Amino acid sequence: MALFRKGLAAPAVVAGLAVLVLLTGGTGPATARPNYVFTTIDVPGSESTRAVALNDAGEISGWYTDRQGSHGFLLSSGRYTTLDVPGALSTYAEGINALGQVVGYTNQNNGGHGFLFSGGSYTTFDVPGGAGTSAYGINALGQIVGSYYSPIDGDSHGFLLSGGHYQPLDPPGSTNTQAHAINAVGQIVGYYQFQAVLGHGFLLSNDTFTTLRPPGSIQNFADAINDAGDITGGYADSANNEHGFVLSGNHYSTIDVPGSTATSVVGINNAGQIVGYYYGANGVQHGFVAVPAASPIPEPAALLLLSAGTVGLIGWRWRRMQTP
Repeated sequence: MALFRKGLAAPAVVAGLAVLVLLTGGTGPATARPNYVFTTIDVPGSESTRAVALNDAGEISGWYTDRQGSHGFLLSSGRYTTLDVPGALSTYAEGINALGQVVGYTNQNNGGHGFLFSGGSYTTFDVPGGAGTSAYGINALGQIVGSYYSPIDGDSHGFLLSGGHYQPLDPPGSTNTQAHAINAVGQIVGYYQFQAVLGHGFLLSNDTFTTLRPPGSIQNFADAINDAGDITGGYADSANNEHGFVLSGNHYSTIDVPGSTATSVVGINNAGQIVGYYYGANGVQHGFVAVPAASPIPEPAALLLLSAGTVGLIGWRWRRMQTP
């Protein structure tokens, strides 16, 4: 099975972060399927679309491909805005915070770089000593998490950028780490490998790394966390079927787009709305947004003009490794 992010990470440990515990969240399979109302997201003119994150205002960030390459996008007030870092060969928009700031990464002739889009302007940045930097998440305080490639050990490592300072994030004993999201209280989720074989999601909270392992999964990743501590991600079961999940408290709920054979849940906001992507019957990747059916459906302007409905799926793959 292919890995769903990119790069490999070396076994480094953040000072004071030496605790690694396991959270399985229940004794049975994660088969509960809560009711959601799903809406497909396709950027007009795109060949494929991936919705990655959303904030409480309903603004959605992500990226899409067309004949010219890969581009980031911001969906706000029903309008799509393309995000292309000047000079970049490709742009991938990932996290978005409450202020509408977007982070992501680029591929350029001189390597890969993280970027921040704020107030209509782009700022690129790189972890010192790294040969490639990818930013995946940003919170309302402007703290950024992501991963970088080290030319010294040939691996990638997670990082936290806060107050202009970079801090490595690698669970004890890990061989690969990517930090994917950070919430308002500084809790971080992401992905790591153990002995370069299986991948697991993790939660970093109060200086403690907790491994996330949905019951019945053989590997998984954690991609988003809201301020209440609810976590979303995806997992593969023993039959290599892929599903999204929401972890609330110690309870895992499986999320599958209706009729699909696989679903990846990549973002969650404080209202419990989720975003992600899936592959259609023709193999084309589509984004989606879903809101809990049991509660009143909010009407952020960004959602009003989206076309409704989903299609049946065949085949699916874990997210591709993309070298900056």
